[in-house]
Amino acid sequence: MTTLDDLPMFAAEAELIYLISRIGIPLHAAEQMELWELAAAGGLHRVETQSARDEREIVEKKQEYWGETVDKRAEIMARRKERKAERTRR
Repeated sequence: MTTLDDLPMFAAEAELIYLISRIGIPLHAAEQMELWELAAAGGLHRVETQSARDEREIVEKKQEYWGETVDKRAEIMARRKERKAERTRR
């Protein structure tokens, strides 16, 4: 460890090198890219995280499915209720 390790500039550079290696861009190619290009390649331009986006899309698809099947589910529940009522009458 050196006294330079605590400088934010080196921490930021280390994070950038980590990001570049994580997304698979060779360092010699990354040196030729602008910061915005590196950020876009790493997905840092997104407002939401990938997991938050995936979760949001799943919720939207489930809501759409539930909206499309509301009548069918109501029919199934009504039939179950009728069968249960018939069993209790016997």
